[in-house]
Amino acid sequence: MLHKPAVESGVKSVRLDYGEIAETAKKGYEITVFCDLQGGIHKRAGNGALIYAGSVRHKFNLWIPEVDSPSSQKILNLIENRYAGRGRGYVYVSGRASLYPPNEYGKPKIVLTSAGQLSDFPPGT
Repeated sequence: MLHKPAVESGVKSVRLDYGEIAETAKKGYEITVFCDLQGGIHKRAGNGALIYAGSVRHKFNLWIPEVDSPSSQKILNLIENRYAGRGRGYVYVSGRASLYPPNEYGKPKIVLTSAGQLSDFPPGT
């Protein structure tokens, strides 16, 4: 059975539901996405951090602004210690989806501002 709880709770999978994730991002709606964070933080740009949570075929990113803030430090520590590398790997990420860049060629992303946006379980379980 492939992630039945995720499907039942309305969670989208980067691999299985990419088209729906992209459409949700175009509209700027809230979404919960089941994705892989084993690769950890990929890039620090300016005062932010970028996480590639998709795949080569299914681009989906997480952005952490202001990495020096206490809330961002909590997010970074959670990802590095619980989900990245040999950690749990998979996570449910909730937030408002958008496109970056914000045009027809943009890829879906969620901005992380709270560690509460990351969970081991789908919402409602």
